[in-house]
This record gives sequence, structure tokens and C-alpha cells, in this order.
Amino acid sequence: MKEFVDSIIQDREPLTSGEKIITQLKIIEEAQKSAVEKRVILLEESMTAVK
Repeated sequence: MKEFVDSIIQDREPLTSGEKIITQLKIIEEAQKSAVEKRVILLEESMTAVK
């Protein structure tokens, strides 16, 4: 969060794009879902919704 605030204050792009963060969150969500449901979830299928 500090990096994001610093990028606003310094009028520059943050080091990590929002798109990358969304992708990372989707992977984490799918890993949690896989553990709860005790099944394999293919990231290729679930990632199409992100794009």
C-alpha cells in the first residue's frame, strides 16, 4: 500500500500494475477454492474471466 501512495505523491506509475495484482488475487482465490472443494481447478479456465 505504501508503494501505491508513494507513486501518487511522486506522480508516477506504481511498480506493480493493477492488472498484475488482479491476476495474483485470482490465483490465490482459486487455490483457496481448490483446497476447500478438494479438487483441481485449472487456472487457464478461470483466468479467461480476468482478461
